Amino acid sequence: MRYRLKVFAASRFVLSLVLCGLIALPATGQAWELIWADEFEQDGLPDLVKWDYDVGGNGWGNAEAQYYTPARPENARVEDGLLVIEARKELWQGNQYTSARLVTRDKAEWTYGRFEIRADLPAGRGTWPAIWMLYADGVYGNGGWPDNGEIDIMEHVGFNGGTIHGTVHTDAYNHLNGTQRGGERFIADAETDFHVYAVEWSPAKIDFFIDDEKYFSFFNDKAGWPSWPFDRPFFLILNIAVGGSWGGQQGIDDSIFPQQMLVDYVRVYRNTATPEVTLTAPDAVPVGEPLTLTATATDTDGEISTTTLYQGDGLLGRALGGRLSKTFENALPGCYAVSAEAVDEQGWQTRTEPEAVVVGEGCPQAPYLIEPVTLPGTIEAEYFDLGGPGEAYLDLDPVNTGDAMRQDEGVDIGAGSDVAAIRYVGWISRREWLEYTVEVEEAGPYRLGVRVASASSGGSLQLEVDGEDLTGPIVFDATGGDQEWTTVEQDGIMLEAGLQTLRLRFLDSGFNLDRFSLQPGTATSTEDEGEHPDGFGLLQNYPNPFNPDTVIEYTLPHAAFVRLAVFDTLGREVTTLTATAKAPGRHRTAFGAAGLPGGVYLIRLTADGLGVDTRQMVLLK
Repeated sequence: MRYRLKVFAASRFVLSLVLCGLIALPATGQAWELIWADEFEQDGLPDLVKWDYDVGGNGWGNAEAQYYTPARPENARVEDGLLVIEARKELWQGNQYTSARLVTRDKAEWTYGRFEIRADLPAGRGTWPAIWMLYADGVYGNGGWPDNGEIDIMEHVGFNGGTIHGTVHTDAYNHLNGTQRGGERFIADAETDFHVYAVEWSPAKIDFFIDDEKYFSFFNDKAGWPSWPFDRPFFLILNIAVGGSWGGQQGIDDSIFPQQMLVDYVRVYRNTATPEVTLTAPDAVPVGEPLTLTATATDTDGEISTTTLYQGDGLLGRALGGRLSKTFENALPGCYAVSAEAVDEQGWQTRTEPEAVVVGEGCPQAPYLIEPVTLPGTIEAEYFDLGGPGEAYLDLDPVNTGDAMRQDEGVDIGAGSDVAAIRYVGWISRREWLEYTVEVEEAGPYRLGVRVASASSGGSLQLEVDGEDLTGPIVFDATGGDQEWTTVEQDGIMLEAGLQTLRLRFLDSGFNLDRFSLQPGTATSTEDEGEHPDGFGLLQNYPNPFNPDTVIEYTLPHAAFVRLAVFDTLGREVTTLTATAKAPGRHRTAFGAAGLPGGVYLIRLTADGLGVDTRQMVLLK
């Protein structure tokens, strides 16, 4: 058996500082606060309050040879201040080897932070120890691996002793396709002495360290979950595999067993160098008086990227930099919950607790974003009125099946799978309805455009005002997928000027609703396309000006091969954002310009058979 001293004096000293408050770790200069740790002080089985076991001998997707046992001290125990994970050569449940795989799943899970493990690794051909993290919930893509991500803090295969690997796996980057992203470093005494293996995971990147020396970084390219699913909780895993598709590539040396991974400690920190933001808002506002909200943000170790105001989960306004003030001249009577959020240049964000603002008296039905939506205009489906069931909406299931927003209400709201992750009303059932308070600027005919998606059944709905059916059933066919969006239209809808309440009534089940618009139309014709939301062309990027990120939108009337590129004013191509076939509809692409100089840039959209469209955008530095 091999053992090491529990913790060097310097490590004990660092821990005492952490427990007393905050420390700045030497790797980055960040201020980190210890929020979870296991120092393995109590002999016996691992602490069941902190650890659970993955159990079985099914190969674990890697053709591994061991059986992972539960609560068996021969395979996992705390002894002399160390966690000992031991792989043994013994027959167990039809497998030739035993080992242990400890997990914090359902006991401790985290989004972002510093994860630090001090360990001494096993040696010998056929060993495959790992310290790593997996997703706690499968919300992206296939609901499992690799779409929902994996962070390998440390992997080591015994046939290549001393070479430490740090790797990420996603839908876009994984070892099945040979596209995994990672780094490696040679540590001569990794199998005979302790080293600290760590990652620092932020919204912008994941940095990998050995003994506080960074050797690899994986950056958030802001292309959506296929490349960055790392915005949700993950849990920790400690294990020794035997053999397998990687660890067993040169066979297994049975003479080496038993082999141990010794773990001195596991520590998890949260970043405290996050933005500070304050919200100035009145408690009460008389009807007819303006309502002003002001958010002010600072950052101790950098700059504020954006400041945002919210009502509930709805966006009220966003500005570059650390200050945003917005005045609502037409705030309608109602009870609102407003908050402010600041995001710094590293992607760390802070959001204030919601503050209640009451306009007028009581809590009547009210527009979700404080003021009524002005028509002509577009209404996001998820921004249905405040007021609750029977007043602002009817949903036959009182639980919000989606997990995107407005969790305290019964309407099912999901998040789309595209880059911008649109919010939509889904799981729609016949007889349900939603209401929206609007201000119609001018009486006359309007053209309704409703953006819907249906995997197989199609659907129908109608628009009403004050109980009057304005459209009759608007019927549409299946679009081929619950995220394959199309816009159905009806012209000649007559609206009176002034404040009104629109109701969308659903006549069928099984479709999703993204948004709807009412634009000037004609009473007799649908020839005038105007600002058709699914015509061809670029929309203005937002925000604009921007720093460093913006979203570019474009629309296609039919499927086409699309090339979307960014150029400087001299006509030199900066980057190609898209070069692929796209379905008809509205598309969003994120553009990050962190490494570019400030100035004017051109967005150019080229679509086969449709033409070319160009717009300007301004990068502020």
